[in-house]
Amino acid sequence: MGIALLFVLPLSAQKKQVSYYTEHFRDGKFVPYDTGIYTYDNNGRLATETNQYYDESKAAWVNFFKAEFSYNSNGDRDYYDWKLHDGTQWAPLYRYSYLYNPDKKLNAIYELRYSNGNWRNYSKEEYVYTTDGKQDTVSKYYLDTLGNATPSYRSYNSYNAKGKVNTTIYELWDETSLSWVLFQRFTYQYDSLDRERLLEVDMYLNPKWVRSYNYTYTYGNDGLFRKWERLDYDPNRITQIGHIIYEFDGPLSAKVIGQTPVNVFPNPATSDVTFTWESAGNNTIEIFDITGKPVWVGNNIEGNSVTLNTTELTNGIYVYTLRNIANGTRSTGRLVINK
Repeated sequence: MGIALLFVLPLSAQKKQVSYYTEHFRDGKFVPYDTGIYTYDNNGRLATETNQYYDESKAAWVNFFKAEFSYNSNGDRDYYDWKLHDGTQWAPLYRYSYLYNPDKKLNAIYELRYSNGNWRNYSKEEYVYTTDGKQDTVSKYYLDTLGNATPSYRSYNSYNAKGKVNTTIYELWDETSLSWVLFQRFTYQYDSLDRERLLEVDMYLNPKWVRSYNYTYTYGNDGLFRKWERLDYDPNRITQIGHIIYEFDGPLSAKVIGQTPVNVFPNPATSDVTFTWESAGNNTIEIFDITGKPVWVGNNIEGNSVTLNTTELTNGIYVYTLRNIANGTRSTGRLVINK
């Protein structure tokens, strides 16, 4: 979405996004929908993104897809594999392969599909830039087994006086008329710090543009993107909310966030919730709300469990962090309150 983060921290203490989660509005309330968990390699580059959806019948997050990222010798993204979870294991499905111009600008992305033990080209996106280096157009083509290309869609940008994207227009290829036809328009607005704060999406219903929905963006006191809200054509009706979660890194190292040895029961919780873990000793548990504000802190926990009364917490999704003071290990996960 082109979010510009204006606060840059030293590499040894950057604040990385470790997860997100979204909620859908249904039956008069917001309910958990999906979540993504990120890990990073030794160079601080994105290594994996694991997506889960919330299974209400199981009251648990269930694996859905996982993207595994690889990089070339220049440190640029080489490709990433998109794997689907079938309930028992991860199975390869898509691969996105990147090609670059000599000036290291992205030239094309190839989408490959996995079938019968082989990868086959399925589509490609080609990128064209203006003379001053801004992205001008993106064109997508479907590829047959002989490599022949059929147009699918294209997009092109306009920019404001500060060089920020003002609008993006999408066109679809019409097989009947063998021409491009208007399809969708994205219009961006920015705040005084040039951060994206509003995205409006219009559909082209000949002969005019018609508002479809928009997104609004919220930033924390640290300047980082914290939350987005999707509103449909009624500007007072929020239909979806997405929450972004960060934490400060120490020295860069491979981490697995979210695959935690902490057991949380029940989750969702109503009146009480119990945390248990393997390592007894001097532990600290912190629980944060969606804004990153701590709502409960337990220090100097010597055993390997603690029970929290949740009656003072409002319904929603929270993030907990368990730290073992002795060995420096840390685990992070989500707690759902649903009374």
